[in-house]
Amino acid sequence: MGMVLSEAEGPQYVSPPVSDEDDDFDPSAPYEFVEGTFERKRRGGRGSLASSTLLSKPSKLLSNGVTHLDCILEKARKRREEFEWSTANKLISMRAADLCNAIEKGDVMKAFAKLDEQTASCPHPDTGRCAAHYCIAKSSHELLRMVLEARGDPDCRDSFGQTPLMMAAKQVLIDNKERPKKFGISLLTALAQRDVRTAEAAIEAGADMNLTDEKGDTAIILIVKGKWKDSQGLQVRLLRKAMKAGAHVDFQNCQGNSALHFASHRGDLDVVEALLALKASCKLVNSEGNTALMYAAHGGHEDVCTALLEAAAPVDLANRAGLTAETMAERKGFKTCAALIHAYALAPKQADDIKKPAKKEVKKKQLAFDYSKWDSLEREMRADEEEENNTRTREANAAVRRPTPKFEDLGPEAFGLPADTPWPPDASLRKKGPFDYGHWDKIVEDVERQEKVLERYEHLQKNPKYEYRDGQKMQVIY
Repeated sequence: MGMVLSEAEGPQYVSPPVSDEDDDFDPSAPYEFVEGTFERKRRGGRGSLASSTLLSKPSKLLSNGVTHLDCILEKARKRREEFEWSTANKLISMRAADLCNAIEKGDVMKAFAKLDEQTASCPHPDTGRCAAHYCIAKSSHELLRMVLEARGDPDCRDSFGQTPLMMAAKQVLIDNKERPKKFGISLLTALAQRDVRTAEAAIEAGADMNLTDEKGDTAIILIVKGKWKDSQGLQVRLLRKAMKAGAHVDFQNCQGNSALHFASHRGDLDVVEALLALKASCKLVNSEGNTALMYAAHGGHEDVCTALLEAAAPVDLANRAGLTAETMAERKGFKTCAALIHAYALAPKQADDIKKPAKKEVKKKQLAFDYSKWDSLEREMRADEEEENNTRTREANAAVRRPTPKFEDLGPEAFGLPADTPWPPDASLRKKGPFDYGHWDKIVEDVERQEKVLERYEHLQKNPKYEYRDGQKMQVIY
């Protein structure tokens, strides 16, 4: 039978340590540094589980003396560097996004605060565009200059592979294509409101002169249709500018009416003559078959009819109702106008008979001086001045080299005196005369001193100055 042991005789149970530091833990022991794991632990203790595990077994050599522990530490270092780099790049990207948004909104102060060498070339996290792209999209030359001065990369590409230069060239092409339409709409709006300055500015900016509005009228028709009371000069000036800008003078709207039709219907002689001078056609008919002469005859505008007839306007044409210009004038009671049209119908005006205005020969004014010879005269004058300067320089050099003569050797002729004047003059006779020039310097000094005293006195009178003498406040006089 087996022996039964009592509790006192049996082996005693000892509980294992809860942590690594509970085994042989001495709170009074000093700390020490473990070179293998770069950790601190109390002297006599086992350290952490990871350190004991790493030190309990020797690390295997992988290659070239690199241990497994070295690989673990290298990976940890790389992860730490990647985290730091990503954090820094994230901050730069956020600042670059703020910069791009500020440029897009036109906030110059915020853009200037966010702009630096890093954000100038950093792309926007959403669009992929850099600050230079946003400057070009905003058409802000000042901000673009600031970005380039901050060393922004001019060759950076967005998400579509476009550089700022490509984007600028594309924008220029789009602007050149959209510019005439944009200013053409502005011109039509200004003419509808009779805003002459805006209309002229739109014409000079390159507006499309043949652009039509919702009624099918072009700019030149709107100029003629508008009510320019007491402003016919401005109306004619706009017509000429529109023609120089490429407007079609014979353009017909949806009803077939041209600018000459409207001007003839209103009886505006100045505009009719301006249109005829701009080679407007008198033979155009609208959708009802009416000509400009018919409208002028219908309104009884005799002077306009005369101008149109002189420009070889057709007299025998009839509209859809079978009416001619003469018939319209007769039915409206304008007998003089009807007789005028009938006279031209008997002897119609031919296109070859139209007298072209002779160009006035501008006579050149004869000037009192022929300026064509100015260059040669200027060269001659310059040569004379150089020769004179050279002569003076030679004489001055010769005078420097020549010894200075004595007073006794000069003679009376050198001072403009007669040749029989006793020479040298007697020194005792020099002070005799009406004025003694020997005291001249002293007199001049006295006069200058008096002037300074007077100036000082006047200055103190205008700007009083006080001093304390013997306990009393006294004004300084001079």
